[in-house]
Amino acid sequence: MKKVFTLCCAALLLPSFVFGPLPVGEKPSQVVLEGDQGDRVNGGSWSSDELVGAVHVLFYVDPDESDLNNAASDALKAEHFDKAQYRSVAIINMDAT
Repeated sequence: MKKVFTLCCAALLLPSFVFGPLPVGEKPSQVVLEGDQGDRVNGGSWSSDELVGAVHVLFYVDPDESDLNNAASDALKAEHFDKAQYRSVAIINMDAT
């Protein structure tokens, strides 16, 4: 799980030119997390195709420090964003417990 989190952070924080250009209108390659690479809490696989069509907020969760995200989560809820246009994704670091 630590590898998955590190990879996700690197993908989000590094400039896009490191990974090569993605022309406007083109879809990036699909990312699938399953098995040893990570998955859903219920054990099913996760695909980046699920991110299409909405703005997403990424929450990193250390189960021992889960309350740290409450202020951000509450502030977003208070805005009453359209749930069809706005979603959240959580990365849970199970190794941190």
